[in-house]
Amino acid sequence: GPATSGQFGRFINANPVNNIGGTVGSATTNLSFSGTIQGGTIVGLGTNVLQSSSQSASCTFYTLSTTSISAYSYCQGSGPSASQTFTISGFGLTGSGNVVITGSSNYEVSSDNTTFAASASYPYAASIITGQPKTVYVRLKSGLAAGSYNTENVTVTSAGGANAQTVSNNGNVTLGCNITWTGSTNTLWENSANWSPATVPTSIDNITIPNVTNQPIISAGIIGNVKDITINTGSSLSVNATGTLNVYGSIINNGTVTTVSGSTLAFKGSSAQTVTGVPVLYNVQIANTSGGVSLSSAITVKGAMTLTSGVLTTNSNLTINFDNGGYVAYNASDAGSISGNVSARRDAIARTHYISAPFSGVTSTQVDVTTPLYYNSYW
Repeated sequence: GPATSGQFGRFINANPVNNIGGTVGSATTNLSFSGTIQGGTIVGLGTNVLQSSSQSASCTFYTLSTTSISAYSYCQGSGPSASQTFTISGFGLTGSGNVVITGSSNYEVSSDNTTFAASASYPYAASIITGQPKTVYVRLKSGLAAGSYNTENVTVTSAGGANAQTVSNNGNVTLGCNITWTGSTNTLWENSANWSPATVPTSIDNITIPNVTNQPIISAGIIGNVKDITINTGSSLSVNATGTLNVYGSIINNGTVTTVSGSTLAFKGSSAQTVTGVPVLYNVQIANTSGGVSLSSAITVKGAMTLTSGVLTTNSNLTINFDNGGYVAYNASDAGSISGNVSARRDAIARTHYISAPFSGVTSTQVDVTTPLYYNSYW
């Protein structure tokens, strides 16, 4: 009859016996039978000893190190996942040929952890897989949408008389990830090799810039996107002329942020955003759709402050520097606003200096009559 866990059933005058069920523990287990075992499978053979009670045995089976793997993951827009492994051995295989391992719709396999494809082959001869146990590498394919990819089988196909076996795979692709700058290749923001995991950040990714040799630069004409950004002590971020950084979350700067004339930093979040530790910016766009942008530390703007949408709460931390090109740009379609005090600065040297309101596209009637204009500490 069928065996129970930890033991084998006893078979008398069974010829052939196709499958003997049961789970074999790590201890040595003796299997006594009369007849021939064909096409049977023992998973996790360990130290089992097979003995024949009346005639020679013919055993054909695979042993796998596991039947399930669940450690695959990567961020949407990157991939593939890191590879996971299992090992395979064969016993009593007849003839010679290849044991073929096939992947699934979303998982691919490799025999060397370098070349991945829909299948991988392992030669067998003299009743075993050559060089066994052999390692099988499996990974979640790149380019998949965010979601779960569970219970997908990688199959060890039938060969040499052994029955096919499967390993179930479970993984996920996440929407929005924590990405760390490594600078392992160069300083280019747009080079995925400079990030870990190896993907250029998007508007849903949080990033950290640590103190490493190569610090990130958003070059001319490059548009960087990020959700939350943290710049660690000793590290830096530079935005060159005509370079743009779109921020959809908050900025925490404990290092150095370097911007130049012609660079742009845009706040485009759909919830509350904060800015901490960024002393100087040039062109700034407030395009927040809900929650607004709040300044948690002093910041000087030396370019256009554009109020496309949302409320900029200054907390008395905003200074517009006229002489370095700072002004508040205004278009008829703009729906943004400023809440709080704004300091306007002119670094005048001559005794006589022309002073005007730092607004572009605004008539005098649109400026509140109580709006103060300061010259150094005076108005």
